[in-house]
Amino acid sequence: MCALHDVRYRSNIIIIIDSRSFFKEKNGTTSKQSRATQLERKSPTKDKQSPAIVKRSQRIPTKADDKNIQQASAHVASQTPKQSTNVRKKAQTRAVQRTSKLSELREKLLKKKPRTRKESNKKNKVDLNVGENSKFKSKPNSPSKSKSNAISSKELEGNMPKVCQSRKTRGTTKPSGSSLKRKMEIKSPVESDTEGNARSRKTPKTKSRKTSFKKMTVPRTKTSSNQEHFSKMFLKKLEIIAHIDKDKRGSIHAISVTNDNLVWVNYLQSHVKLFDASGNVLRSVSLEQPPVFNCCTSTGDLLFTQGYAGGARAEVIMVPREGNPRILADLSSYARNLCGIVCQEEKIYVVCWSLSSGKYFVIKLDMNGEVEETYETMPQTNINHIVSHHGTLYAIRTNDFSLLPLEDDKVFIRDITKVGSSNVYSASTSIDNHDNVIMGSESQIHVSDPSLQCLHKMRTDISGSILSTAVDHLNQLWIGTRDGHLYISKYLK
Repeated sequence: MCALHDVRYRSNIIIIIDSRSFFKEKNGTTSKQSRATQLERKSPTKDKQSPAIVKRSQRIPTKADDKNIQQASAHVASQTPKQSTNVRKKAQTRAVQRTSKLSELREKLLKKKPRTRKESNKKNKVDLNVGENSKFKSKPNSPSKSKSNAISSKELEGNMPKVCQSRKTRGTTKPSGSSLKRKMEIKSPVESDTEGNARSRKTPKTKSRKTSFKKMTVPRTKTSSNQEHFSKMFLKKLEIIAHIDKDKRGSIHAISVTNDNLVWVNYLQSHVKLFDASGNVLRSVSLEQPPVFNCCTSTGDLLFTQGYAGGARAEVIMVPREGNPRILADLSSYARNLCGIVCQEEKIYVVCWSLSSGKYFVIKLDMNGEVEETYETMPQTNINHIVSHHGTLYAIRTNDFSLLPLEDDKVFIRDITKVGSSNVYSASTSIDNHDNVIMGSESQIHVSDPSLQCLHKMRTDISGSILSTAVDHLNQLWIGTRDGHLYISKYLK
């Protein structure tokens, strides 16, 4: 009988115990020969068998060998219970840790506030969109659902596509690569049955990005509806009520309306006229200076400046209804030229240009012509006209139609206009009785709403470019041209 080897399996490692070597090592009788045999066992050769194994096969076992085997087996048996107790202790500690974690989770769930009806309805909604943005994962540690939620989830599972059901059965693992693309394919809603009859299949309606984008662009915006409503107020083409024959006194640069509905008209060749609402001349005054810009006072008197006309001086001239013209203010010490002028709340505002600084600014005067305040502008800001709109003063640029507000002793560059109007003569700008802004563009009339967001263009039969406009209290539009023609027209429906 050959030597007995006791084999034990512990942590996937095979332990071979030689009973004879164990016994000798225990008694301290290990020899050089046993050590040599151990080394030979570790590195055996392929061709030659180890001598230790040969000796064991030739040797006949004795009673001493049986005693050694019994002692070795007893030693092994004494070691195994200790190991098993350690494993049991570790398993018990793990179980205790798991139970403590579960109890903590239960306490947290019980402490949570009950959901409202809106929150529960939101949570019950399931996104069935199939694609990259689909979400079928269930949230971990979610509280138990109510009966109504359970019923709705079962109904949804019946209507779910196969992709959702397969994802649910697989658990949390996700396919990757081409397998995911193949499984994401959905069959058509109508499939042929085995019997040949077509059967409809309930599939969730998916909302694509294209449809949502169309819904945002198709409806009309608020500005477009306002534009249509605003354009309905005006005629497409002006109706001429009266045409006053051409005057040899030159082009008409300014028109103003008094509080009692009389109209002052400036002629460039040093002349002004006062008309009634029907176009009849009430007064004609010859002047020494060429009038360019004008406005009316609360009493109906006329104020005008000379602009850039030949021989112009920095003076504000007053033409009363009765009496001779006189100089109201001499501003030659402040400016080289005077342009736009407006009267508001018993104050006079004049656009000035200084030759020394090369800048434009606005001077505020009282009714006696005394300077009270100045409004500075930024460099390279060209203005030549000023109007009062909604009780606020606005300076108008020379080259384009832009309204610049006067605030805090300054003319701000911030343009409040939101519509683009090309080829507009800024000095022709006026405000009608509905706070609409009217301006001339060559032989057309452009009208903007009070918010300056909508624009309406009207055609005319007027020959020559339009230089001035004004609206009287009868909603009649007065138009002056470069050729010296004066028109009374109807522009509202």
